[in-house]
Amino acid sequence: MTSGPLGTALAVALLACTVQCMPKATGKHRRQVLEHSVSSVSQDGCVESGKLYGVGEQWERSYLGSTLLCTCHGVSGIKCKSKPDAEETCYDKINARSYRVGETYERPKDGMIWDCTCIGSSRGKISCTIGNRCHEGGHSYKIGDTWKRPHDTGDYMLECMCLGNGKGEWTCKPVSERCYDDAAGTSYMVGETWEKPYQGWMIVDCTCLGEGNGRITCTSRNRCNDQDKRTSYRIGDTWSKTDSLGHVLQCLCTGNGRGEWKCERHASLHTTGLGTGSRVVTNIQPAVYQPQAVPEHPTEGSCLTDAGVSYALGMRWIKTQGSKQMLCTCLGNGVSCDESESQSQVYGGSSGGLPCVFPFVFMGKTFYSCTSEGRSDGQLWCSTSADFEKNYKYSFCTSNNVMVTTRGGNSNGALCHFPFLYNGRNYTDCTAEGRRDGMKWCGTTYNFDREQRFGFCPMAAHEEVCTIGEGVMYRVGDQWDRRHDVLGHMMRCTCMGNGRGEWSCMAYSQLKDQCIVDNLTYEVNQTFTKRHNEGYMMNCTCFGEGRGRWKCDAIDQCQEPETRVYYQIGESWDKLIQAIHYKCYCYGNGLGEMSCEPQQTFPGGHRPVQVIISESGNQPNSHPIQWNAPASEHITQYILKWRPKNTHIRWMEVTIPGHLNSYTIAGLKPGVTYEGQLISILRFGRRETTRFDFSTVHGSLTPSEGETTPPPPMVDTSESVTEITSSSFVISWVSASDTVSGFRVEYELSEEGGQTGQPMILDLPHTATSVNISELLPGRKYTVNVYEVTGGEPNLILTTSQTTAPDAPSDHEVEHVGESSIIISWSKPVATITGYRVVYTPSEEGSSGSTELNLPNTANSVTLGDLRPGLLYNISIYSVKENVESEPILVQVTTAGEPLAEEVPSPTDLQFFEVSDSKIIITWTGPSTVVSGYRVSVGEVGPDGLVERELLFPVTPNAYAEITHLQPGTLYRFFIFALKSGEESEPLVGEQATKPDPPTDIDFTNVTEDSAVIIWSAPRAQVTGYRLFLTVQGSNPKQLHIPGRMSQYTLINLQPDTEYTATLHAEKGNALSEGSIASFTTLQPMGNAPHFSTDVTDTSIIVSLTPVPKIGYKLTVRPSQGGEAPRDTISESGSVHISGLTPGVEYTYSVQPVINGHEHGNPIIRRVVTQPDPPTDIDFTNVTEDSAVIIWSAPRAQVTGYRLFLTVQGSNPKQLRIPGRMSQYTLINLQPDTEYTATLHAEKGNALSEGSIASFTTLQPMGNAPHFSTDVTETSIIVSWTPVPKIGYKLTVRPSQGGEAPRDTISESGSVHISGLTPGVEYTYSVQPVINGHEHGNPITRRVVTLQPMGNAPDFSTDVTDTSIIVSWTPVPKIGYKLTVRPSQGGEAPRDTISESGSVHISGLTPGVEYTYSVQPVINGHEHGNPITRRVVTQPDPPTDIDFTNVTEDSAVIIWSAPRAQVTGYRLFLTVQGSNPKQLHIPGRMSQYTLINLQPDTEYTATLHAEKGNVLSEGSIASFTTLQPMGNAPHFSTDVTDTSIIVSWTPVPKIGYKLTVRPSQGGEAPRDTISESGSVHISGLTPGVEYTYSVQPVINGHEHGNPITRRVVTLQPMGNAPDFSTDVTDNSIIVSWTPVPKIGYKVPLNHARAILAQL
Repeated sequence: MTSGPLGTALAVALLACTVQCMPKATGKHRRQVLEHSVSSVSQDGCVESGKLYGVGEQWERSYLGSTLLCTCHGVSGIKCKSKPDAEETCYDKINARSYRVGETYERPKDGMIWDCTCIGSSRGKISCTIGNRCHEGGHSYKIGDTWKRPHDTGDYMLECMCLGNGKGEWTCKPVSERCYDDAAGTSYMVGETWEKPYQGWMIVDCTCLGEGNGRITCTSRNRCNDQDKRTSYRIGDTWSKTDSLGHVLQCLCTGNGRGEWKCERHASLHTTGLGTGSRVVTNIQPAVYQPQAVPEHPTEGSCLTDAGVSYALGMRWIKTQGSKQMLCTCLGNGVSCDESESQSQVYGGSSGGLPCVFPFVFMGKTFYSCTSEGRSDGQLWCSTSADFEKNYKYSFCTSNNVMVTTRGGNSNGALCHFPFLYNGRNYTDCTAEGRRDGMKWCGTTYNFDREQRFGFCPMAAHEEVCTIGEGVMYRVGDQWDRRHDVLGHMMRCTCMGNGRGEWSCMAYSQLKDQCIVDNLTYEVNQTFTKRHNEGYMMNCTCFGEGRGRWKCDAIDQCQEPETRVYYQIGESWDKLIQAIHYKCYCYGNGLGEMSCEPQQTFPGGHRPVQVIISESGNQPNSHPIQWNAPASEHITQYILKWRPKNTHIRWMEVTIPGHLNSYTIAGLKPGVTYEGQLISILRFGRRETTRFDFSTVHGSLTPSEGETTPPPPMVDTSESVTEITSSSFVISWVSASDTVSGFRVEYELSEEGGQTGQPMILDLPHTATSVNISELLPGRKYTVNVYEVTGGEPNLILTTSQTTAPDAPSDHEVEHVGESSIIISWSKPVATITGYRVVYTPSEEGSSGSTELNLPNTANSVTLGDLRPGLLYNISIYSVKENVESEPILVQVTTAGEPLAEEVPSPTDLQFFEVSDSKIIITWTGPSTVVSGYRVSVGEVGPDGLVERELLFPVTPNAYAEITHLQPGTLYRFFIFALKSGEESEPLVGEQATKPDPPTDIDFTNVTEDSAVIIWSAPRAQVTGYRLFLTVQGSNPKQLHIPGRMSQYTLINLQPDTEYTATLHAEKGNALSEGSIASFTTLQPMGNAPHFSTDVTDTSIIVSLTPVPKIGYKLTVRPSQGGEAPRDTISESGSVHISGLTPGVEYTYSVQPVINGHEHGNPIIRRVVTQPDPPTDIDFTNVTEDSAVIIWSAPRAQVTGYRLFLTVQGSNPKQLRIPGRMSQYTLINLQPDTEYTATLHAEKGNALSEGSIASFTTLQPMGNAPHFSTDVTETSIIVSWTPVPKIGYKLTVRPSQGGEAPRDTISESGSVHISGLTPGVEYTYSVQPVINGHEHGNPITRRVVTLQPMGNAPDFSTDVTDTSIIVSWTPVPKIGYKLTVRPSQGGEAPRDTISESGSVHISGLTPGVEYTYSVQPVINGHEHGNPITRRVVTQPDPPTDIDFTNVTEDSAVIIWSAPRAQVTGYRLFLTVQGSNPKQLHIPGRMSQYTLINLQPDTEYTATLHAEKGNVLSEGSIASFTTLQPMGNAPHFSTDVTDTSIIVSWTPVPKIGYKLTVRPSQGGEAPRDTISESGSVHISGLTPGVEYTYSVQPVINGHEHGNPITRRVVTLQPMGNAPDFSTDVTDNSIIVSWTPVPKIGYKVPLNHARAILAQL
C-alpha cells in the first residue's frame, strides 16, 4: 500500500517525537541506549546511525520510499521534513551566471539593454524582450524615464518619456514655455492664442498652456461651425440659410461656451415674446435717431472682415481672438490687428486701484476716458462706478487711452477717432453738436465733413437707448409698432434697456390670451380647480402661451382600493380585514399614501405580529407591507406569502431576516385584492401566522393639461426581470388580452452544458402577472418564455433570458493581520466567474473613502496594503460574472498596533492681494475642523530654490495676514500652518513675488529733431525689462519694451519740435512697477532736408531723394540683431543703394547729409525688414487628369509659410496657404486637360516674397468617356452609361478606411454592379475603360457612402419634457417603431417601447439629464435596418412648495424646495396685474430670496422657473399681497437737540403714536413713549450719538401697521454759541464769529466735500 501525504506527515511527526522525547542516558546505561536507538542528541551535536552531526548540520534520510531532510538542533533534538524538489535555474551564457525561476534581470546585447526572465519549463528556458525599454541616441531607458534631445529642426528642445507599451514606444514634447503647432508649423509663447483650421473649413481657437510640456488646448466653444454652410462664424456673426421647406432662416452665433447658434424664420433676431400681460399698453414714441441710407457695398479702399462687415480706410475696431482683445485698423490694402491696450492702467485712489467704468458721470458731465477735471495737479483719474457722485470711488490713470466703441450710426461699431473734424473744428470727445435730440456722437474717421462716417457714444444709465436692426434708436420705456419680417403680423415692441440696450416684441395676438375650460374662461396666470373624470380634485393654472394652454395637477389625496372612495389628508376611516378591525389614515406625502393598523387588544399581554397595510397611490404594480413584532419575542426570520384573494393558485413567498419589519411586494397586477400571510419563526422553531388582505390601485392621480383638442391615448407595455439572486429571479409581464384563462411559463438552461430534455413548466392562473423562478444554478443563463393560455394554442407574449447572480466566495479566512496589511483567503464559488471585486473602507469617521480592487478569477487570496495601524476596516468580497455580482462576504478586521495620532488638516486656497514692491496681503481658507490658530512663516527664495532668511510672525486666529517690509522684485515662499492642541498641520505653501521698484533719476541726452536718449538709474530689484510709454498730448501712447540689462535707450522716429512725456516702468515677468514720469522736447527740423523714399527687396535697400547740388548722402546699413558688419555708401545722384543683404532679416539703416566730404547734422534712422527670397526649382510630378504634386526648394529666409496662387486663363486665381515646413504639396479637384499657372510666394509674417511661376497641364480624360450615373443602395453600387461597341468598363470597389478586400467586375452592357456591401460605409470606387481585355487610360475615381437601411422612414418629431420623451410620425401600415432610451452617462437601465400608432412615449425619466435615444423600424415583430440615434436633455423639473414669509408693505421672502435636477440657477418673474413682469436671476445654491422695493397693498404673482444652462423648467406659480401702509399717516417733523428727540404731527382723533428710541450701536436700553397730543418727546440722550427711532400708530391701546424707522445723530453741545458767518472761495471756506474768551471752535468737513476739495 502506498503511503499518501497524510501518512508521510504522521510518520515524520512520530519520528520527531521519538527523537525529542527520548530520555537522557546516564553513563551507566549508555551502551544499552546505543543498542536500542538509532539516534541520540547532546549539546555538542546529534548522533544517528553511528555518525555524529554538529548543531545546524543537515543530512538526508530515506523513509517509506521518500527522502527526508534532517537538521540537528542540539538538545532540542533532530527535526526532519520532506526534501523539496531540486530548484530549477536558468543559465545565461552572455551574463555567465544562473537565475532562479521567476527572477528578472538585465542583459546587454547589440548595444541595447534587454529585460530577461527565467521561465524554466524544466529546460532552463529564458525569455527576453526590449518592449519595456526605450532605446534612443545610443541610450537605454526604463518605462517612466525621461530625457531631453533637440528637435529634428534644431529650433527647440524636446523632453521625452519612455512609455514602453510592449513595443519600446516613447513620446516627446517641446520643453520650455513654448508650444509647437505641427499643423501651422509655428511655435507660440505660453498664453498666446491663435486661430487654426480644422477639417478643412472649421476654425478652432487654440491657446498655448505650456505646463512644462508644450501643451496646447483648442476649442470651438466660441465658434459656430455650420455643417450646412461649411463655414465657421464668430460670436455675434449673422448669416442666412434655408430650411428643408425652403424657408429663409436668419442665424446668430451666440456661442454660450458650447458653439451654439440660433436660427429664426425672420430677419430680426430681437423679435421675441417676453410679455404675459393681458392688456395693451400704448406708449408709442418717435425714434430717437433715424439713420441715413448708406451704400450697401464696400467702397474703394475699404476693408471687409471675415464676418462680412465693412470698415472705411482709417477706421479702428475691437475684435475678440480667444481670450484677447485685438485692436484692428483698416489700412486700405488690408487689416492690421495688434493686442489691444484698450484699458488704461490704474492704481491707488479711493478705490484701491479698481478698474475704470466708462462712461461715468461727474459734475453732471459724461466722460468716456480718464480726465483731470476737478484736480489742480493735472493727475488723470476715472470713476469706478457709473455715477461718481454716488460713492465717490475713483482710481488714478497712467494714461488717457481713449477707446470708445460706437453703437448705431453708419460705422458698424467702429471706434471713435479722436480728434475728428466736424464743421472745420477738431473734437477730442463725444459731442451732441448738430443734433436736436441731445444724442452724443463721434466721427469714426478723422474728416467727418468729407467721409460722413459716425457712430453714437455709449450712454450713461440715464441716457441708455435701444438700437433696432435698421439703426433706429429709442429710449428706455419707449414703444413702437413694426411688422414681422417673414410672417407679416404686427408686433408691439418695447425698449427694455437692462444696461445692454435690450428690446423685445410681442405679437398683437399674444397681448390678449385666455384659457377656456369646461365652458369657463380664465385669464393668464389665473388658478382654478377642476374635478377629474375619476372623481378626484385638481389644482389648475392658465398659462396661455398664445394657444390657451392650461395644466392641472392632482391634489394629494388617498383612494380606498376596495370602495374607490377618496379621502383628504388627515382623514381617517374604519375597515375590516380578515374579521379584524383596522383604523386607516390618509397621509398623502405627495404619493397618496395611507396606512391601516389593527385595533384589537390581546389579554395577558401576549399579542401576535401586527401587520400594517400601507397604500401608495403612485405604485399600482407593487405594495409595501409593514409589521410590528412584540418586543418580548425573539423572531429569527419571517416567511411572507401572498396570492390573489379567493383563488387557489400557488402561494408566492419570500423569506425575510428577523431584524427587518417591512417588505415591498413587486410584480403585482393593478386593481387586484390579495390575501397574505406573515409567518413568524420564533426561537426553537415555533411559528405564528398573521393573516391580512391588501389591494393594489389602478394608477396614480395623473396631471391633466389641454389646449383645443386632447392628445390621443398612449399605450403602455412593459416587461421586467427583478429580484435576481444566485438561485432565483422574478419574471413580470403585462397582458393586453381580457380572454386569458391562464399563463404558462417555460424556462430552461440556454448555455452549453445545461440540463437536457424538456424545459421546466409552470402553469399559472389568469390573474398572475409575475412568478418567482427558484432552485436555479448560480451564474447560469436561462431562457424564459411566457404564454397566454386561451381556448386555442398558447400565445407567446414574452421571451427573455437572464443570468442568475454568481454565488459568493466561501470559507474565507483572515490569514495575516499586520500594522499596515491584511491577508484574506477564500474558496472559489460554484458558479463560473470572470473575477472578484474587493472593497475595503476604514470605519473611522471622516477617514478617506473606500478602495476597490478587481482580481482575476484565478485568485483565492488578497493582500490589502497601505493600511493604518489600530484601525477597524470593513471588507466586502464579491464574485463577479461579467456585470453581475454576488452577495458579498462581509469581514471586519482591526489592524495591529496603536492608532496614529490625529493629524491636523492643512489650510487651503492661499490667495494674494494688494501686492506692491514692499507689501503683500495673504488670505487662506481654514480646515473644516476647529483649530486654535495659524502660524505664518515667510522666506526669500534663493537661486537654488531654497528658502533664505526666513521670517516668523506671531500666531494669529485670523485667516489672513499683512506682510510688510519686503524687498522689491523678490520671490517669497509663504508657509501657513494650522494649530490645534499643540500640534501643527502640514504647511500650506505658496509663492508670490513683490513688484519691482520703479527706476529713478530719469534724464534725456542727445536730443535731436527725431531722436533722443533716455537714461535712468536701475531699481533695486533684479528686473527682466522695462516698459516705456511715450505720449504726445492728444494722441495714444506708444509702448516700447526695453531689455533689463540696459540703463539707457535711444528713442527714434520722433516728430520734430514736439513735447513728449515718457512714463518708465520696471518689469519683472508680467509684473510692472509704478511709473516714473519725465518730459522732453525734440529739436526743430534741420534745414531743407529732402523727402526720402525707401524701396526694400529681398537682398537690397535703395533710398531715393531729390538731389541737391554739392550735398551727398551717406547710407549706413547694419542688422538690428547683429551678426553682420555695418555697410555704407555715399552718393550725390539722388539714390543710394546697398545690396547683398540677407532675405527676411530686420536691418537698421541711417541716412546722413555729407557736405564737402564731412558728415553734417544728425542721421535719420529707420528700421526695415528685407523681403523673404522666393522658393526656387519649382516642378510638378504625379500629374493626373484632376491632381498634381508641386515641389520646390526652400528659400534662404526662415519663413512661416507659403502662399500659392493657382490660375486658369480667364478666371480668378485660387489662393492656398501652405505651412512653412513643407517643400511639396498635392493639388486636387483640378479640371482635366487644363493648363494651370502656379505662382508660389514665400511668406514671413505678413510679408510676401516675389513669386516663382511655373505651369503644367492636367491629363486628358480617358477616351470619349460616356457620362456615368451612379446609384447607391444599402448594400450595392451600380454604375450605368450609354454602351459603346467593343469598349467595356471595369468597376473596382474598396472601403475607404480598409477592412474589406477590393472587389471588381467588367461589363460592356452599359451597367456594372457590385453588391453585398456594408450599409452606412464610405467606399472608394473607380471606373476604367477595357478594350480587347486590356485596361486603357486613367481610371475615374469617386467616393460614396452606402445608405443607412430604414425602409420608408417617415419624418420624426421629438417632444421632450422634464420626465418624458415622445417621438411622433405619420403611421405606415404594418410598420411599427421601437424607441429605446438610455442615459448618455449611464446610471439607469435602458428602456424601450414599440408602437405602430404614430407615436411612442417613454416617461419617468430624470429631469435635467442627457439621454441618448434611438428609433428603429419593427416589421412583423422583427427589428429592421439601422436605428436613428439622437441625444436630448430633459428639462429641469420646477421648484415646489413655494411660500412667502416676512411679508411687509414693501418686501417679502419667497422660499421653495429645490427640484431633483442639478440646476445652475432660477428665473423669477414677478408680476402685478396689468404691467410687464420683472425678471430676477437667482443663484442655483439658494432656496429662498428676499424681494424688496415692492408696492404696499399690492397683489404680486411670482412664477419661479428652475434653470439649467439656457433651459427653463415649467414655472411654479404662487401669489402674495404686501401689507397696507399704516393708516392715513400724517406728515412728521423731527427736532433733534444734543440730549432729546421730539417728533411732531397734526393730531388725529383716537389715534396715538408710539416713539421708540435706541442707540444704533447699542450700549443703552431702548426707550419709548406714546402720545395722542400731536407730539412725543424722549430726553436724557447722549450728545453726538447716532440713534435709531421708530414711530408706530397706536389705536385703542394696540399697535397698528408697520413702524416708520429713521436714524438721527444728537447734536454736540455748543454752549452760548455766537452767530456765525461763512465765506466760500474756489479753494477755501472761512467761518467768522465774535470771539468768546477761552472758547475755540472746530469746523469739520463731511466726506463728499472732502473729496471734491481734493479733486
